[in-house]
Amino acid sequence: MIDNNELSLIDEVFKAIEGGKFDFPVLPDVANRVRDLVNNSEISAREVFAAISGDIAISAHLIKVANSAAYSDKPAVEHVHQAISRLGYMQVHNLVLELTLGKLLHAKNQIINQYLTRNWARSCEVAAVCYVLAKNNRQFNADQAMLAGLLHNIGALPVCLYIEQAGLELDEVALCELVDRLQFRVGALLLRAWNFPDTMVKMIEDRLDGERASYADIVSMADLLVQSSLQTVAWHEVAAVRRLGLDVTFCEGFLQQFAEQLDLARGLLGMETKNSQANQTREVKPVISRSRMKVRVGLLTRLANFLGIR
Repeated sequence: MIDNNELSLIDEVFKAIEGGKFDFPVLPDVANRVRDLVNNSEISAREVFAAISGDIAISAHLIKVANSAAYSDKPAVEHVHQAISRLGYMQVHNLVLELTLGKLLHAKNQIINQYLTRNWARSCEVAAVCYVLAKNNRQFNADQAMLAGLLHNIGALPVCLYIEQAGLELDEVALCELVDRLQFRVGALLLRAWNFPDTMVKMIEDRLDGERASYADIVSMADLLVQSSLQTVAWHEVAAVRRLGLDVTFCEGFLQQFAEQLDLARGLLGMETKNSQANQTREVKPVISRSRMKVRVGLLTRLANFLGIR
């Protein structure tokens, strides 16, 4: 259970948000530029190249991914403009976001820093699984699904930074539980502060109810699939399984059946694959709190728990 001090901090965060005094981290300029271009229907490769060509690390990252195993049947890429052409604008956007956000996930407090590092590693793994799930479901765009996976826990960043600035000393379990109750509301606000379009924000805060499948179902499924490598999941109780038209056999065999596709998806994010690191999925340490000892079904189930606190 969260104690009175932690409940007070939750109230403090709410008041800071409502009063416009909550300082959200600033999205790096290059990520801002690429995001704005991707949202423009008249985007051109020349504009994307101009936005990123000055950043050596991003340019090198794009070339590396363009030469990954996912494109092993294609000639080697040597220049950034070739990488942009091969990857496509949305995938370039995802890679720029992944690289720049990763640089924001640092804190002086060791417990918070370790939490952010593990949380981001898990988000990247969830993003790879989202990509594969969407690739095998015609209702969804794989690049959009990957983006939703990358961003679904982004609210943890400003919450953790706020806790550090407040000087509150929490152990790992208390930190996880507190972030759990704040990150989805704060994450949606953060994406709006970063001027992400409503369609992308909706991927994070979409409700997991009704009969129509959504990107929230994809992310929920991906999160559970990553967790299933460490503990048993009662797939027959997961509503997203039904909405996505899946079955228990598919879920139980997913990680093995789609192992090669998962490796390719990790490569698209510049992550290490099983060829370079054995059993990547199992090595992603989950971020577990008291309230997450049992598998939670769906992003908005957790968000509902948070909303119930107010």
